[in-house]
Amino acid sequence: MLDHNSEPESSEDSFLGSDDQALSISKPGHLLLGDMDDQEIMSSLAISDGEPDQECADEQSTDMSHDQIIFEDDSCNSFYGHNNNPIYALAVLKSHVISGGGDDRCFCWDPSADPPAPIYPKAFSKPKFTDSISAVAISHDAELCAAGCLSGQVAVWKVSSNGASLLGLFDGPSDITSLQFHPKGYILMASGEDGTIWLWSLPSGNCLTVLSTDSFAILKASFYPQSGKYVVSSSADGSVRVWDPKSSLPKSKFSTGSAVNTIDLFESTTDCTKFILAGCEDGRVSLLHGVTCALLKEQCDLHENSVEIVAFAKRGENLYALSCCLGGILAIVEVPSLALRNQCVHPFGITTLKVISNETLFVAVTGSTDGKVRVWDILSGSLLRTLMGHQDTILDLSYIASSQQLVSASDDGCCLVFNLNN
Repeated sequence: MLDHNSEPESSEDSFLGSDDQALSISKPGHLLLGDMDDQEIMSSLAISDGEPDQECADEQSTDMSHDQIIFEDDSCNSFYGHNNNPIYALAVLKSHVISGGGDDRCFCWDPSADPPAPIYPKAFSKPKFTDSISAVAISHDAELCAAGCLSGQVAVWKVSSNGASLLGLFDGPSDITSLQFHPKGYILMASGEDGTIWLWSLPSGNCLTVLSTDSFAILKASFYPQSGKYVVSSSADGSVRVWDPKSSLPKSKFSTGSAVNTIDLFESTTDCTKFILAGCEDGRVSLLHGVTCALLKEQCDLHENSVEIVAFAKRGENLYALSCCLGGILAIVEVPSLALRNQCVHPFGITTLKVISNETLFVAVTGSTDGKVRVWDILSGSLLRTLMGHQDTILDLSYIASSQQLVSASDDGCCLVFNLNN
C-alpha cells in the first residue's frame, strides 16, 4: 500500500499511425525470525527465569553492539539508498537499476558495484518530488527513463554513456498507478486514480491526449507490446477498456461486477492474435479478445481472494496465463482454455510476479508478504528456490538479463540482488 507522503526525435507521427534453514550473515539493525517457531526463538534468545549466566552476559556485551538475530540472506548485493523507506517501483536500464520509493526520490544505481551507490546523483536529485514514487519506466531503446509520483508529477531523464540529464517535468494524473513507454517510440503514458490516462510526446513534452473515464480509478494502463497501436486499461469500476488514442475514445469495453485490479496483454508476432488477461478483486480471472473485449473464457474457481497480478508466459507454441492472489495461490492455466495446469501454494499472500523466459529459464518469480522471493518452474509447478534476505513485504521485482540477476524491492527499505545463473 503506497503512503502519500543530442535529443531523440519525436515519435508522435509513428505512434498515431500505428516486457535449510541455515543461518548466515546478519545486517546491522535488522531483525528477522524467518521460519523459527516459538520454542526456537525463545531458545535463541537464551531467556532464563534465574540469574543471567555471567559468561554468556560477557559474550553478549563484547560480541553484540545491539540486539539482533542472525538470519539467512541469499542476496549477492544490496542497495540502501532510500534510507529505510519502502521501495515501490523497479526498472532495469541496461545494466543499471532504477528504483523509486517512499522517500520521494528516484535513484539510478549499479548492482555490480560493491557496495552499490547512486550514479548520476546530480541529475536524479532533480526534480524534488513532493510525494512517494509509485512507478518507473524505461523506453524501448533504454535511452530514456521516467518516474511518476502520487502527487501527479512525472519526470523524464535522458541517460547515455556520457551521463544523464533531466529532460522534463510534467504534471499528469493524480495518484499515478502505472507508467509505460510506447514499444516503438518516445511516447510516455501515465494512468491515475483520478480516472485519466495521459500521453506525452518526447522530448517536446507535448501532451498528445488525455483519456478519461467516469472518475473511477484507473488501476493499470498498457500499450500492446508489439505494435503499441491500442491502449488497454483496467478500472476500479470493474471495466476493461480498449482505447484508440487517435480518437481519445474507447474502442470497446468489458464490464464485470468487481474492480479489475490488474491486466496483462499478449500480442502475437506471427498473426493478429491479441488477448487481454484480467484479474479481479473478487478472485475472477478473465480472458478477453484483445480488440473487441469479448469474453472468451472465465475462471471463478482459481482464487478465493483478490487477484493482485496476472501475466502471460509463452514457451514455443504454448501460451500460459499466470495469476496470483493475496490468499497465496499462484495459478498457472493454459490459454485459451484456462484449464488449470499447476497450482503453486504459498504460506503468505503474493504481492508481485515476474515471468522470466529465455533459453535457460522459464520461471515465475513471486514476492510475498513474508518477505521471501520464490522461483517456480512454470511447466511443472515445482518450487526451484526460496530466496531470503528481506524482512518485510516484497513490493516489486525486476530482472537483469545481461547478468541473470533478480532485483527485489521491499517495504523494509532495501533492494536486494540475487544471482539466478546457478
